[in-house]
Amino acid sequence: MPENDGWPPGDESNEGDTHLDGDAENTQRDRDEATQDENYYVIEPLPGLPHDDYGREFDAPPPSAPMEVARRIDRLFRMDSGRTLLSWRGGWMRWHATHWSELDVAQLRSHIYRSLSGATYEHAMANGVETRSWNPDRRKVANVMEAMDALAHFPFDIDPPSWISESEVKTDAAQMISCANGLLDLPRRTLIGHTPSLFNLVSVPFCYDPEAPEPTVWLEFLDSLWSGDPESIMLLQEFFGYLLSGRTDMHKLLVLIGPMRAGKGTIARTLTTLIGKGNVAGPTLSSLGTNFGLSPLLGKPVAIISDARLGSGPSHAVVERLLSITGEDMLTVDRKYREPWTGRLPTRFVMLSNELPRFTDSSGAIATRMLILQLTKSFLNREDRTIESRLLPEMPGILNWALEGLDRLVANGRFTVPGSSEDATTMMMDLASPVSAFVRERCELGRDKVVEKDLLYVAWKLWADSNGHHAGAKVTFGRSLRAAVPGLGRADIPIDGKRVHGYRGIGLLAKSDYRENNSDQPAQPAHGAESAAHNGFNDENHSARAATASFGGNEAQAAAPDKFGQNRRSGATAQDARDETQCRSYNGHQGLLTKVPPTQGQEGQDYAGRSRSVDFAALRRRLGSELADSRGDTATATAASGKPAAPVRINGRPIDRSAHYKASGKGGRRSRRR
Repeated sequence: MPENDGWPPGDESNEGDTHLDGDAENTQRDRDEATQDENYYVIEPLPGLPHDDYGREFDAPPPSAPMEVARRIDRLFRMDSGRTLLSWRGGWMRWHATHWSELDVAQLRSHIYRSLSGATYEHAMANGVETRSWNPDRRKVANVMEAMDALAHFPFDIDPPSWISESEVKTDAAQMISCANGLLDLPRRTLIGHTPSLFNLVSVPFCYDPEAPEPTVWLEFLDSLWSGDPESIMLLQEFFGYLLSGRTDMHKLLVLIGPMRAGKGTIARTLTTLIGKGNVAGPTLSSLGTNFGLSPLLGKPVAIISDARLGSGPSHAVVERLLSITGEDMLTVDRKYREPWTGRLPTRFVMLSNELPRFTDSSGAIATRMLILQLTKSFLNREDRTIESRLLPEMPGILNWALEGLDRLVANGRFTVPGSSEDATTMMMDLASPVSAFVRERCELGRDKVVEKDLLYVAWKLWADSNGHHAGAKVTFGRSLRAAVPGLGRADIPIDGKRVHGYRGIGLLAKSDYRENNSDQPAQPAHGAESAAHNGFNDENHSARAATASFGGNEAQAAAPDKFGQNRRSGATAQDARDETQCRSYNGHQGLLTKVPPTQGQEGQDYAGRSRSVDFAALRRRLGSELADSRGDTATATAASGKPAAPVRINGRPIDRSAHYKASGKGGRRSRRR
C-alpha cells in the first residue's frame, strides 16, 4: 500500500500530493508504501503505479487501444473493498482513506503522463514485431482519460452519502459518520473499518471515543453565552449533529446574530475543527450572487459566512441561491476554465453577523429557512485568549455532545426553536417582506374576506410611509401581496350598480383591531396640540367642529339633507360627483371611517401630487389623516379652493388638523410656497 497521507492527525510529514512535483518525488519514494491499522488502510491521496516504475520500461497496450491502456491504469486505482477513483458529475473524485474528495484533473493527467513516459509497446511490422516507446502526448493522454472516464463513471443522480456497492452494513449511509478510527454506525454506536464503498464527503479528524469525558470548558462557554436559555444551546447542539450527519433534508441554515466579541467566532472555529478544515468553505454573502460564487462550494459540506453583510446591490440573486441550495434544488454552477457543473450542492450554511441581513423576498421564504440564535453579551476587552487551545483536547467529548444533538433531532423530526428567537425570526421576515408585515398588522385573512384593490393599496401606502418603506407602484404591490398571501383570489365587488376590482381572501382590520409591531413604530408625540392632532382628536374643538361639519364650512349647507349628489356647492364638477361616489363606496368598510365629501381642488391627487384615475385623496380621508397631516394636504386644499377644508372624521369624531399645523408651522410655510 502507499504512504500515510498524514493520518492519524498530528503526522504533518506528508504535505498532500507533493510526490508528483519536483524534488519531493525522491523523498516520497523513500517513504513506506503502506500503513495498515486494525480497522482501516491509510493510502496516499493519489494511488497509482509504484513510484519506482516512473520512467522505467514496462509493457503496455499500444496508443491505438486507449481502452486497454485505461483498464491497465484503472486496476491501479482499486482495492479489495472497491475502486478509489470515480468520475462523477463532470469531475474526478478520489478516496482519502476516510472520505471522498475532488481530484484536480490536472493532477490525474500528470499521473498518466508519468506512468506512460517510460512505457513501451510492441508494434506489428511486415517483417516481425518492433518495440516502440509509448511517448505520451496531448492526444494520446486525452484518449486514455476519456476511456478512464467511461470505466470509472459514477451515476450523476447519486448524492452523498450513499453506498457505492452492496455492503454487509445494513445501516443507511446517512447514519454513518466517518471518524479517524473507523466508520461510526450511529444507531448502534459501533465502529467498522473504513471502506471506499461508502461515498461520503465528510470525515471528522478525531477518534470516536464513547468514554470521552464531558467537554466542561465547552459547556461552560456556552452557558456564559446563553445563561438561562437552554433551548438555544439545544438548537446549536442539534445543528452541530446535523452538519456531522451529512444530511440536507431539513432545508435549514443557522444564523448567529450578536454584538462584536460575543462568541460567534469561537463557535465557528470550533465547528471548523470538528468538521475538518478541508470540508469547510468560507464564502462571503455577496459573492454567492456572482457568476463564479458557487464554485468554492463544490464538494464542501459546510460553508461558514463569517460576516454576513450585503452591499448596496440587489440581494435577489443571493436569496435565490440560498433557497435553491438549502432546498436541495438542482443548480448549474459556472466554473472558471471548466465546463459548468449541474447538480445538488451538499452545502449547509452557518452565518455570523452583528445584525440581521437585509434580504429582499416578497414571499418571506428565506426567513422560514433560517434558524436564528441571538447572542446578547459582548466580551469586548474581556476576551479569553486561551479558550480555543483549551477546547482542542475536548474535541472527542464535543463530538459525543454533537451526536447527542443529532439523536434528539432524529427523534423529534425537527429542530428545537428557542423562544428567544421568535422575535428575531419575525423581524427577519419583516425585513425580507414588508408586505408580509403589513398584512400581519393591518389585514385579516379568510375565504369570506374581500377588499377593493385601490383601498388596500392606499392602506399599504399609508403604512409604508409611516414605517419608512417605499410603497412602489400598484402592480408591484399586487405581485408582492400574492407572494405573501398565496391563496388570494379575484373578486368583483358590486358598488352602486358597478363592479369594482378587488381581492378575495383578505380584508382590512378596523383601526381598533390593528396589530401594531411596537418595536418598528416611530415614537409618538407626547405633549401639546401636536400630540392631539397626531392621535386624530382635539377635545377642545371636537364638539364645535362636529356641530358645524359641512361642505366647505357653509352651515346652511350643513343643515341640508346629508346625501351625496345633493346640495353640492356651486361650481361643482363632474369629478366632484365621481369623488363623492367613490367616498360613498368606501363608507363604513370594516368600520374604519365615516363618509366625508371631497374638497374641491383635491380631486385626482395622490400623496405625491401626481394625477391618478383613482381619487387617492378621498381614499386617504377614508382611511385616516396621518399621511394627510404629514404631507400638509389641508393647507394645500385650502390654498387651492380658497375655502376651509371639509372636516375629516374617524369613527364619527372630527379631527382638528389645523392645530397641528399651527403648532408646527408646517401649514403656513407650505401655503406660502404654493
